[in-house]
Amino acid sequence: MRIIITDLTRFANQDIVCIAGINPETNECIRPMPYILKSSCRKHNILPGAIIEGDFTPYQCDAPHMEDKNYANLKLIGPCSSEEFKKILEITSCLSVEDGFGVTLTPNQKYISHNSPPTKSIITLSLILLCHIRNVIILLILYTFNV
Repeated sequence: MRIIITDLTRFANQDIVCIAGINPETNECIRPMPYILKSSCRKHNILPGAIIEGDFTPYQCDAPHMEDKNYANLKLIGPCSSEEFKKILEITSCLSVEDGFGVTLTPNQKYISHNSPPTKSIITLSLILLCHIRNVIILLILYTFNV
């Protein structure tokens, strides 16, 4: 299976990196587990937009980390095009945290309770900002990752 890398997360342990990506055939988010060595990411130039291929199998995990998959035989295919990257982000993006995680938040709520975790831990938000400049509305679409 191939995935397009959308996220890289560093930890206090600087030797490992969490990567996540989208399977362009199913739009499923995949987070290869265990974490990958930072040196491997650098060596193989694994960055957002990189296409990697490998064998992904179910990983024993609890909600919300349902994207986690065991991996074997990972290899870098190369970078995707700008159009492919934009398309995969647009297809998998959500308009709100509530929509993306399938939860209802109260006003000013800044966390999701561990008592009822969502069914995913990574979403892409599509933030739409409307700016009025001289009676013209400008639409800007911004992306954030690994919410």
